Parts: sequence; structure tokens; C-alpha cells
Amino acid sequence: MREREIPREWQVLQYRDPRAVLLKFDQFEDQIAEQNLPENVRSLRVRSLRPAHYLRQAALFCYGMSHTSRLSVEFALFEDRDIDCVTRWMDGDTLHFCAVQLKELVPAHVNASADIVAELAKLSKYADAKDLVVAFYVNREVHLSFPMFVPAKIGVSEVWFYGSTSPDRRQWMLYGDVLATPTRYEFEYPS
Repeated sequence: MREREIPREWQVLQYRDPRAVLLKFDQFEDQIAEQNLPENVRSLRVRSLRPAHYLRQAALFCYGMSHTSRLSVEFALFEDRDIDCVTRWMDGDTLHFCAVQLKELVPAHVNASADIVAELAKLSKYADAKDLVVAFYVNREVHLSFPMFVPAKIGVSEVWFYGSTSPDRRQWMLYGDVLATPTRYEFEYPS
């Protein structure tokens, strides 16, 4: 992840440990499974639960990045124009920050016609966001073939994909940066 000039407001945000957040979601999902709730509530797809949906996505992405970089990547939700969260990490004596836009390839039952190539094409609207990282949560069973078509007019810094690779959602992959030299990484959901 690349960094940008650090706004003062980023420095005072409440940053979270993605592992701790995911462990809490694990407990939460166990409790929800015992209740008879509508699918859109269980999957955090109602407007009132949108912050929790973003919290989980940001935690998954940052947890994967922590594993691939071997650094402790923390995050804070922060909605401002194209930014959904801000990440930070220490590398040596330097504290780094990065703006992240969260995207999702939604499950087929939510939108059967959603397609990763079409979602990537939408990134052309970020013509001048050279300091923005886009993280796609692949939330459906799909075969991603890489290298894939990436529109030439994407003006973001990096594009990453992450998603579960096992039916029990314990095994995960992180793939990126697709705009540079993409590499696939594997990691396990924390327990």
C-alpha cells in the first residue's frame, strides 16, 4: 500500500486491530446463526448495519495485508469522498498511512449480473486518485482468472482482491496489486 500526504484528522482517528475485530465478528455470527433473522440482516445488508458491513470488510482486507506484509496494519473507518477507511502501519521507525476505497463483488443472490470486469471498469471514475488503494471483497463463488482485463484509465494507486476460498470461510486469499506485479497470498481467518 502506498501512502499519501497525511491529513491531521487521520492522525487522531481511532484505529483498530483487524484480528480483534474479526474475532468479535466470529462471535457475533455464531449468535446470529442461532436466531431466525432475515438474510439481509444476517449479511449486514440493511442500511442501519452498513457501518458494520464496512467494518468487517476493512478488517478482512487489513488482516490479509498484515499477513502479506508481515507488518501490523490497523484501520479506521473514515468516509470522505472516495475514502471508506484509512490504514496505518509502522515500518521501522516510520508511521505510514493509506486511504482505501472498499468495493464488493456482491453475492449472486444480491445481484446475479454483477461482474468483476464491469466493477473494474467503474474505477475509471477515479481519474486522479493516485494515492487511493481500492480493495475488492469477492463475496461470491467465482473463478478469477489472472491476469485479467484492467481498464487503462484507472487512476488509483493499487487494486487488490480478497475473499474466502473455503466453504467454512476459514481460508482466505489476497491478490494484488493487479496494477503492478500481482501476487496471490493465502491466509487463515483468525481463531
